[in-house]
This record gives sequence, C-alpha cells and structure tokens, in this order.
Amino acid sequence: MSRLYLYKLTNIDETVPRAPCVRDGILSLAICKPAIRRTARPGDLVFGVAGTSCIPGNPLVYVARVDENLHGHDYYGNSDFAWRADCIYEPHVAGYRLRPGAGIHTEPAAQRTDLGDAPHFRNARVLVCREYAYFGQQGPSDYKSLFPRIAGMVAALMQGHRVNHGDDARVELLALYHWALQRSAGTRRAPERARRTSGGCA
Repeated sequence: MSRLYLYKLTNIDETVPRAPCVRDGILSLAICKPAIRRTARPGDLVFGVAGTSCIPGNPLVYVARVDENLHGHDYYGNSDFAWRADCIYEPHVAGYRLRPGAGIHTEPAAQRTDLGDAPHFRNARVLVCREYAYFGQQGPSDYKSLFPRIAGMVAALMQGHRVNHGDDARVELLALYHWALQRSAGTRRAPERARRTSGGCA
C-alpha cells in the first residue's frame, strides 16, 4: 500500500520555484522536507498545501506521484538535471558542495538539513515525479469544502508532515489527488501508466 504524505509549505517562490521544482515535465523535491525525501518510494503520493503564514486559506499548492527516489549523486551529478533550479549541489571529494551561484542554503545548517551529516549524507535523496498537478500561489482552496476530513487535517497540521491516515481520510486524499489532476491544466500524465497504477493506492 502506498503512503500518502501531507505537509504545509512555508514559502512559495514563483520567480524561481525550487521546492518543489517544476520544469520540463518533471516535479522534483530535492531540498527541504528531508523526512519525506528519505522515506517516500515509487507510487507514494505527496500533497503540499500552503501554510497559513504563507497564504491564508491553505490553498493546495501541488500533488504528485513519486516515480523515483534518487540518491543525491544520481541527481546532482547528472547533467540532465543540472539546469533545474533545485540542483544547487554538486558531488565533491568531501561529499557535496554548493554549485557556484546557487544563492540559497549557503548556511551550514540549511545544507545539513538538505543533505544530512557526513559521511553518510542520509538526507541526500531527491524525489522525481512525472505525474503531478502544480498550482503554485494560485492554488484552489475550495478543496476544503469538498474534502472536509482533509480540511480538518490541514488545520491541525503544524511543522513536519502527516503520513499515517485512517481509512476515511485515505479515501479523501486519493479522491483529492485525482480531483487535482483533472483540475490542473499543467498536469503531465502518462495515461497508460496512470490507468495501470491508479488503483494501487486503494
């Protein structure tokens, strides 16, 4: 049974989206939320809503199905991903270092959150998703009237994320996922794959 991760974003940068990063038909989560990046596996679903301090009303920012959980070297060292806004690190003899001009997460504490401590760098995991709906700052808030259990979960959610849900909440989250896919004009889907796997979360 796939896991369903729900969390609040405290910052949504529409000028250079980085967490998540949406580009070239891929939504990636490479920085922040280390616990989700460490543990999410292919087939798991991730739901990001705006925190109240970020956007009142907690609109839905994105939903995504995880295709791959990549080791940091496989993401940061892959030229196919080098131009993505969240590819701010590069492999180095000591493990990783910031790419020149990264401009963010220059503090050691932020890098420790993103990558984890040497020598294992347990947090250096990147989620790659090819089926997603990304709304950004213009996300819908009316999902709360359609899915009241999720509305209650969002209201109670503080820092961190929630992944263990009762059956009723799980049903609503799955319905929200498909609702978001249908609503988003920016959804990128692989129809055959979606038909084969959509029932896997039930």
